[in-house]
Amino acid sequence: MDLPFRGGSRSLTFAPAARVAYNLSDTWALAIEHYADYGRFANFEPLGRQHQAVFGVIDYNRDPFSLEFGISRGFTSVSEPLILKLILTRTF
Repeated sequence: MDLPFRGGSRSLTFAPAARVAYNLSDTWALAIEHYADYGRFANFEPLGRQHQAVFGVIDYNRDPFSLEFGISRGFTSVSEPLILKLILTRTF
């Protein structure tokens, strides 16, 4: 569920995400992630106006750093056709 800062509970949307990963080692993993936004609970958007994207992701995790890099493909007309993501974290 996703709740924007404005609009209150009437703007509550259904935005599920899923991830399936395969650990290549203790340090490396490959994953597929799916992100969607179907619209407000009260009135889901038609399929062509829903956001749908699938990411191919590679993860590197070795203390104190971890890195996640992914490339996505959007599947509807309102989804971004290409997204790159990079998440770098440091454990203290």
